[in-house]
Amino acid sequence: MANCEHENLILKKTSDTFFGETFDFKAEVCQDCGAYIWDDSVENQFNDWLGVLYQKKRTKFQVQFFLSKNAKDILEEFSNNYPGIPNTTILKIFVAVYLDIIEPNENYKKRFDKVIRGEIFESFQKGKFEKFKIQLKPNAFREYTAMAHLAGISLASMVEESVERMLALCVETDQKLREFWIQNIKKEFNRYLKVA
Repeated sequence: MANCEHENLILKKTSDTFFGETFDFKAEVCQDCGAYIWDDSVENQFNDWLGVLYQKKRTKFQVQFFLSKNAKDILEEFSNNYPGIPNTTILKIFVAVYLDIIEPNENYKKRFDKVIRGEIFESFQKGKFEKFKIQLKPNAFREYTAMAHLAGISLASMVEESVERMLALCVETDQKLREFWIQNIKKEFNRYLKVA
């Protein structure tokens, strides 16, 4: 019933599948159409379930992607500025800064048009590729999965593209883009690094 108003509700146990796993929970379910109501109670149950799932099956929250040798070399060079910080942490912060700070900001996104048309970014699409993995926290995994779904791409592709864009920007030679990196994005990177 597409036009159901969900007026005939009853609290009962139900289940749904997320990330290939069954989530059992109590919710108000419409007896007319079978839909369940996702309210604060269900959200809390879901977050608790995600926490348990994360502890039992951490690999469910890993994202695998590929970077070219050129991208890997820039990552190694960049990481030299942050001794003791693993590359996986740097990659996670790149993803978070790009998706949380840059992607929602139209002015920032416009600046990336020049970055992705540049030689450095283009070099990331050639040569030998190496597999990388990052471990995301459940809520980040959930949010980024939804973003990728809305964009019509895989989570791995979205993560890979975010990393490549950040790597290209951090070594950009264009003066305006250098200033943009130093004055805006590098500050955000360092802020995220403090809590990583």
